[in-house]
Amino acid sequence: MTTVVIETMNPIADNMIDSNKSQPRSDGFWASKFKATGIHLLICILIATTIFVLMTQMWYPDGLLTLAGGLRFFTVLVCCDVILGPIITLVVYSIKKSKRERFWDFAIIGTVQVAALSIGLHAIIDGRPAFAVFTGKKIEIINAVHMQEHELALGKQAPFQHVSWQGPVAAIAQYPEQDAKLQSAIMDSAGAGFGFAYMPRFYETLAQPQLQVLQNAIKPIAQLKQLAPTRVNDIDQALQNAGLNEQNAGWLDVETNNGFGVAIVERATGKTHHYLDIDA
Repeated sequence: MTTVVIETMNPIADNMIDSNKSQPRSDGFWASKFKATGIHLLICILIATTIFVLMTQMWYPDGLLTLAGGLRFFTVLVCCDVILGPIITLVVYSIKKSKRERFWDFAIIGTVQVAALSIGLHAIIDGRPAFAVFTGKKIEIINAVHMQEHELALGKQAPFQHVSWQGPVAAIAQYPEQDAKLQSAIMDSAGAGFGFAYMPRFYETLAQPQLQVLQNAIKPIAQLKQLAPTRVNDIDQALQNAGLNEQNAGWLDVETNNGFGVAIVERATGKTHHYLDIDA
């Protein structure tokens, strides 16, 4: 006796089963993407935070982050590394890829990010203020990238013979009124776009009698408040942070490659305590 088995086919149900088998769960797919992106973003934020602390505490202190252009460099670095990097990870990463494919994805992304980070750090370090030079009426901020080795070697004192990593070194540049040869050297340098403020051989420390010249140039805080009435709160905050007041402090004009500003200066010592992006 022959038994005949009749199998009922349901093509719709079979297609649904096959589809579910061939595709991973969507919640796990996106969860893995967001996890990888989150880890990448956290690493980038830690690196960016470390760089920001170094900039504000060492390389661009006392308000120079804004005035000397450091904030612009940092913004570009954040866009390239903290934002763009994790976005690429979100797009590229997939749990459906093999471990080998994911490894090469991360290797390529990491290489590109390290290269971008290196370029950004190079710009930040080269652009850091090296010297704050008083030239008779104003303070000029000289960036590290503009200091030439042969000029540094001619510095009369040790602080002016190398570029500092801890903020700009204060100096007073004395123009050689009686030396025709040095005046000729200054003219040659000026022709290349650099004045005598870029030549450490003319630097002197903030001591008498040079200090007296700086002290005579300091202008009253009341005048600065009149010139910049919308920044009175910022001026008062800078004085408070430095432990100064309108009687024992004043201000000087500041020139940087990024623009103009002012320096809050202690009258007795000639020390600059803070820089503000006020074009007075």
